[in-house]
Amino acid sequence: MYSVFVLPEVVLFLVGVFYKIGNRAYWTLMIGTLIGILFFVLQLMGLWELHFTMTVGITVAISTVIFVLVSRATAPPSKEAIELYTFKKDLITMGTEGLPWYKNYLYHIGILASSIFILLIILW
Repeated sequence: MYSVFVLPEVVLFLVGVFYKIGNRAYWTLMIGTLIGILFFVLQLMGLWELHFTMTVGITVAISTVIFVLVSRATAPPSKEAIELYTFKKDLITMGTEGLPWYKNYLYHIGILASSIFILLIILW
């Protein structure tokens, strides 16, 4: 079921974060989910014979096209919205200036990633 409902969200996160004029996520969610449900029902009825991994790729491609076409057909977001919601490298360190190491979440991420890596090696 994740291959039906999650794909439009994946498109929104992967394409939307890096596509500066992306907007109108609602239509991508609605149409992409309906297409995923349609493929799922057709597969249950035996009318769609492709493996679900191929269906996932097709649904992601269709959702991406919908997102880009609807974004281009509507007014672009304001400059303020682009600055606020588009990924920038500065966002990673924003708010950590002058904090001691034990309050800085970047150190926490490093400790967590190192711990997971060490456990992975030990338990391999």
